[in-house]
Amino acid sequence: MKELPGGFSERGALARAPLWGGLSLLFLIPLSWPVRALSEGTRADRLWVFVLFALLFAGALGVFLLCRRAPISFRTALAAAAVLAAALLVRAACLDHRTNDYDAFLSHWVSYLRAHGGFSSLATLPSDYNVPYLYLLSFFAALPLRDLYLIKFASVAADVLLAFAVCALGRRLGVGDERRLALLALVLMAPTVWLNSAFWAQCDAMYTLFVVLCLHFIVGKRPGAAMSMAGLALAFKLQAVFFFPVLAILLFRRRIRWVHALWCPGAFFAVSLPALFVGRPLVSLFSVYYTQMNQYSQYLNLNAPSLFAWLPDTAPTAPFFMAGIACAALFALFLFYRFSDPAQPLPDRSLAALSFLCCVGLPWMLPSMHERYFYMADVFSLLYVMLQPRRWYLAPLTLYASYAGYHAYLFQAYLPFSMWLPALLLLPVVAHLTREMLSIRARAAPGPAQDNG
Repeated sequence: MKELPGGFSERGALARAPLWGGLSLLFLIPLSWPVRALSEGTRADRLWVFVLFALLFAGALGVFLLCRRAPISFRTALAAAAVLAAALLVRAACLDHRTNDYDAFLSHWVSYLRAHGGFSSLATLPSDYNVPYLYLLSFFAALPLRDLYLIKFASVAADVLLAFAVCALGRRLGVGDERRLALLALVLMAPTVWLNSAFWAQCDAMYTLFVVLCLHFIVGKRPGAAMSMAGLALAFKLQAVFFFPVLAILLFRRRIRWVHALWCPGAFFAVSLPALFVGRPLVSLFSVYYTQMNQYSQYLNLNAPSLFAWLPDTAPTAPFFMAGIACAALFALFLFYRFSDPAQPLPDRSLAALSFLCCVGLPWMLPSMHERYFYMADVFSLLYVMLQPRRWYLAPLTLYASYAGYHAYLFQAYLPFSMWLPALLLLPVVAHLTREMLSIRARAAPGPAQDNG
C-alpha cells in the first residue's frame, strides 16, 4: 500500500476522508455565524465570503495533514483544525470594520481601477503603494464582490501562509512537532497579526511572508531563492529593509554569493514588469518609497513604541530626526562589523535571534515610525521564544509594545502610560538580544569556527 505524506496510506486516507469532511463541516458551522451578520454588501457577498473562508480552512488543514514527514495523531490533527477554525472565526468577525486607511485610500484606489479600465489603469493610478499589491486591487476591481471583504480576505490568506512559513522555518531550526503546532497557533492568534489583516485591512503579512521565506531558504542553503524572496518583500513594502542588515552580514560571510545578490533586484523588477508594460513610469517603482519616507517626516513618532515616544510633542524635529537616523545607522554598522567576519561562529538558530534584533531594534531607534512597523518583530519574537523557551517573556513584551500602537490608532485611545511605557518595554528586549548575539563567540567551542548552515 502506497504511503502518503503525513503518515497516511492510500486506504487509510480514503477511509478517513468522510471523517475529516464531517469534522471540517463541524468546524465551519461557527464560521457561518459572523459571516451571516455581515452588514456590507448583499447576500451573495456573504455567501462568497463563507465559500472563500471555507476553502481557505480546507486548504490550510489539507496542507497541515499531508505535508508532513512523520505520522500525525488524531489529537494533533484535531488541534490543528481547531486552531485554524478559531483563527478564521476571529477574522470573520472583523470583516465589517472600516478604518480611515480603507475609506481614504484603498476603497478609492479600487474605485479608480473600476472606473478607468482595471489593470491597464495602473499606469495612472495615484497610489503610494508599490505595484505588487496594486495587482491584487486591480483583480478585485474586476470582481462583482464587495472590495472591503476581498481586500481583507487577501490579507487573511497571507496570515495563514505566513503562519505556515514560520512553522516551516521553525522545523528547519529544530522546533519539534508539538511546539510547531503551538507556533502556528501563536502566529495566527497574535493580536497584531489578526488586527492588521482582518480589522485594519492592511497587508503587512505579505511582505513579512517573503522575509520569513528568505530566511527559510538561507537556512536551507538556497541563497538564490532567498534573495528572490527578499526582492519580493521589498517590492511589497519598504519596511522589509529592517531585515536587510541580516542579508548584508550573510553576504560578507559568503553564505550568499555576490551573484546571488543580483536575484534581489531581479525579482523586484520582474514582479514590476506587468505594470511597466501597461505604461506605469519606471521611476514610480522608487519614488513611491521616497514619498512614503517624506510624507510623515515632520513627525518624530506616529503611535510607535520607539525611543521618540519619550519626547514631548514640542521637541524640535530636525535635530532629533537626524539623531535617530544616526543611532540606527550606527547600530546596523555595529552588527555588521561584529558578525560579518566568516571566521566567527553564527549558527542558524542565531540567525533567528539576529533577525528579531534587527526587526525590533531598527524601528525602535528610527524616527517617523508607524504603529505597524514592528510587525516583523512580532512574528520573529514568537519564533524566537520557541527556540529559546526560557526567554518566553520577550514575546509578550514585544507584542504588548506593538499592540499599544495599534490600540492608539484603531480605537483612538492610548493604553495606560501612553506610548512611553511600551517604548520602555522594548529596551530589555533589544538589550537581551544584543547581549545574546555578543555572547555567541564566548559560547562557541575552541577551534576553528564555521557556520553550521
